[in-house]
Amino acid sequence: MNKFQQLLRSEKLIVLFDQCLFSGTAFITTMLLARRLTPTEFGLFSGITLSIYLLLSLSNALIIQPLQVTLSKIDNRKKYLLFSLYFQLLVLIVFLLLILLVFQFNLTASFQQYLLPVSIFSFGFLFHDFFRKTFLATGNCINTLAIDLLTTGLQLVLLFTNYLSEEPNLYNTLFYLAISYVPSILYSISKFESSKITSSELLEYVNINFKQGSWLTLVSILQWSSSNFFTLVSGMYLGLEALGAFRIVQSIFGILNIFLQAFENYALPKASQLYSLNTNDSKTYLKKITYQGAILFAPILICLFIFSKEMLLIFGGEKYITYSYAVKLMTVLYVIIYLGYPIRMGIRILVVNQTFFVGYLISFIFSLLSFQFLLSNGQLAGAIIGLALNQLLMLSYWQYNLKHKNFSIWK
Repeated sequence: MNKFQQLLRSEKLIVLFDQCLFSGTAFITTMLLARRLTPTEFGLFSGITLSIYLLLSLSNALIIQPLQVTLSKIDNRKKYLLFSLYFQLLVLIVFLLLILLVFQFNLTASFQQYLLPVSIFSFGFLFHDFFRKTFLATGNCINTLAIDLLTTGLQLVLLFTNYLSEEPNLYNTLFYLAISYVPSILYSISKFESSKITSSELLEYVNINFKQGSWLTLVSILQWSSSNFFTLVSGMYLGLEALGAFRIVQSIFGILNIFLQAFENYALPKASQLYSLNTNDSKTYLKKITYQGAILFAPILICLFIFSKEMLLIFGGEKYITYSYAVKLMTVLYVIIYLGYPIRMGIRILVVNQTFFVGYLISFIFSLLSFQFLLSNGQLAGAIIGLALNQLLMLSYWQYNLKHKNFSIWK
């Protein structure tokens, strides 16, 4: 009984449960909206969320990532956390002004109507993410779980109520999603202690964040671009319905990302420890754990490939069945991604972060040069092929660098 109670108090278990809760709710929300919104509305919603993820990457680079590294070294943690809160609020205001500017360049009245709900939803999503990651950085896992329970619980109640009581539309849906963040934001703000920050401390904190954040911001833009560029331009070139279908397929495979993240979180520390003792043992371990993981990963991909139509019927409805070929192509992409994880972990073990940057840069340049040809000739299939080629280019460059450092994973 005591061991069971200790298990329930385990920070690792709380963090794992919270991540499953957070990712699972995002998946359910996406599936609900895919089935109830029109293909055009869901495609527009997908474009909005992709844009918010870009803002999220910038916000994390400027605030969260420096905080994660600096917090343990700072003299007065309470003041630095308060500074981070104020800085986050300032960044959000700038983002809202940017959203307003973007809407001014759009001439269609049908899109202009979404300005208010998009602004509120973006604000809530980004502010909530700041609080959950800040609580994790400070070791307050219970607070992270609390705000995610508040948000996800209210979000699902509101969406299911809307789902059953009326014909949903994107305008109302965005407002419901925005409202779901209010309780968690108010709860989180109450956990920050008020304190006076001197001008010298303010200057110190600003220097810390901008010194780290300037480089991280550039990296985050490249990472987002290499991951989402083909997805976003597919909506521009192929239409919002194709973008919506693409996001449904990505959401189905997003479940596998939880497995991949857990795989990396488990394998990387052990491989890194082995590397400090014996390089060959570390490489052997990475190969062995990859083969073992494939026993679980491969059957899932095979099922997704064989039952692609059934998967889209369940998660998106009949209107998306014609895109079942995208599910088959995505399974091939995830084979490449999975086999590339040992290479990615090898780069992290050797702490050659500049190699990460160059890899993403190569990927982004390829996307810019090839997207028009791939989309015009291959449509949605061309977009997925582009993502696969992106992965192969990055992994080839990373593997080349590992080989020169005598840490080649695959030969």
